[in-house]
Amino acid sequence: MRLYETSSLFASAESDGFEQGAAGAAPSSSPNPALTMRESGTVYDLAWYPLMSSSMPSTCCFLSTCHKNPTHLWDAFTGKLRATYRSYDYADEITAALSVAFSGNGDKIICGFDRHIRIFDVGYPGRDYETRALIKTVGGRRGQKRRKMGQRGLISCIDATSLYGGLYACGSYAGSTYVYEENSGKTICSLDAHRNGVTKVKFAPDAVRLWTGGRRDDVIIEWDLRMLKILRRYERRCGSNQRFNFDISPNDGGRFLLTGSQSGDLFIYDTLRASSSSPTPTATAAKSASSNPAKQAESDAGDTGDDADDADDAKMAREKPLVHLKGLGDAVNSVSFHPSFSQQFPYFAACTGERKFWLSDFDQDDDDDDDDDRMAAIPEKDRKSKESRKSTKKAAQSAVGAEEKNSGLDSNSGDGSILSPAPEAGAEGSSLHGSPNRNGTQEGKNPSAATAAGTDRTTGASAANTTMTQHGGRRTRVVRKKTPDMRPPEAEFLVDDDGFVIL
Repeated sequence: MRLYETSSLFASAESDGFEQGAAGAAPSSSPNPALTMRESGTVYDLAWYPLMSSSMPSTCCFLSTCHKNPTHLWDAFTGKLRATYRSYDYADEITAALSVAFSGNGDKIICGFDRHIRIFDVGYPGRDYETRALIKTVGGRRGQKRRKMGQRGLISCIDATSLYGGLYACGSYAGSTYVYEENSGKTICSLDAHRNGVTKVKFAPDAVRLWTGGRRDDVIIEWDLRMLKILRRYERRCGSNQRFNFDISPNDGGRFLLTGSQSGDLFIYDTLRASSSSPTPTATAAKSASSNPAKQAESDAGDTGDDADDADDAKMAREKPLVHLKGLGDAVNSVSFHPSFSQQFPYFAACTGERKFWLSDFDQDDDDDDDDDRMAAIPEKDRKSKESRKSTKKAAQSAVGAEEKNSGLDSNSGDGSILSPAPEAGAEGSSLHGSPNRNGTQEGKNPSAATAAGTDRTTGASAANTTMTQHGGRRTRVVRKKTPDMRPPEAEFLVDDDGFVIL
C-alpha cells in the first residue's frame, strides 16, 4: 500500500501543463510515494477513519485487511502499525475479514465474514470482539417447519453512517444488501435487485438514499430507504468478476456519482437532476424481520425476484451521464472524490488495470489432447515428422474400420439372415425344427433337445450373439441378425455339404 501527497501531485500536474478537463494526459514522471506499508498477502479492503483531520495527527489512520492476516490499523503520518485486531475461526486460527469499515462515529470497527460480522472496539485491540450472526433459524414449534432467514453469503462490502442512531449496510456475494442498526444489530430492511454479488454499498450524506453496485452487473442502483424503492439506475460497463468501485461527492449532499467502467471510460452522473423515470418498488424489499418475519422469509425465498427485475428493467430508463471521459486505455476499477471536492477544488482519483489471460490456440481434438500438449514442447523442425506420423496413423485406422465393416456384411450373407440347415424330406429331424424365439434360438418339439450358449471359437463373438442347438446329434449355430451396435465378426463361416456350419 502506498500513500501519495496530493500537493506534490498537483504541483507535478501543473508543471506538465495539465489543464482542467484534459483527457488522456499523463505526467512525464511517476511521483514518489510519501509512505509505503507492506502486507504479507493480498489486500482485501481498507477504510479511512471517518473523522480524520490533518490538524489532529491522532485521527490520521486507516484500516486494512489482507489474506490470512488480522485487521491492521495504520498511522497515515508515519506509516507504522498502530494496532492489530485478531479474529479466530472454530479451530482457533486467525482468519481474515473480507471487508472492513469504521462505524459512523469512528469508535467501532465492523468486519465482514461468511454470514456473520464481528465488531471491535477501536480502543481495545486484540481478540475481544462481538460476533453477530446474520442468519437466524425461525419456526420449529407446533409442527411449523424450521427455516433460516437473514443475509446469506460472504459479506463483501460495508458502509456506515452515524445518523438515525447509527446504521450500517452490508452487501454480500449472494446478491443481497441489508441495513442494520448499529447498537442492537436489528435488521431494518433488505434490498434485493442484483442477480450477482454486491461489491459496493454507499450511503448518501443524509442517509436517506443508498447506492449499490455489483460484479457482472452494468447498473448502479439508487435506493430510497424511506419507501424502499428504486429511484434511479446508472449505467456502466462491468462484465467480469472484478470489483469496480464508485464514489459519491461528500460535501454537496451526494449530488455527483463517479464511476469507472471496464471499457476504460469515466462517468459522472448528477443524482439530483430530475429523472425521466418514476420510482419503482422492488419486489424483494422486506420490512424488519422482527415486525414481519413471514414477509422476509418470502423475500429470502426469491420466488418473484427474477420476474420483478425483468419488469423493472423494462419500465425504468437508465440515467444519462453528465460527464463522459474516454481514453484511459484500460479498465477503471476504482475511483474516489477528494474529501474537499467542490467547484473550486474539482479533483478526484482513478485507478486503472485488470487481469488478462493469454490462452494458446491448440487443437482440441478429443482423441489427441495429450498429443497436442506434447506438440507445444516439440521444436518446429521435429514437429512436421510427428504430424505426418499422426496423419498416417489416422489413415490406417480408417482403412481397418472400412475393412471390418465390409467383412461383417459378407459374414452375414448380405441380408443378415439366420443360418440353419434345411430339414431332410421324410426325416424325423423335420419335426424338430420350430420357429426361432426372441433370443434367436430354435425351439424344437423334442423334449430331449437342449440348448447351450457359449463363446464362438471361430469368430470370438460373445454368448449373447451366438447359440448352439443340438438336433439329433448334429450341432448348428444360429447367428442373430446384425445390429448397428454389434461388432462384425472377423472370420467367415464354413458350411459342410449338408448345410451345417463347421465349428
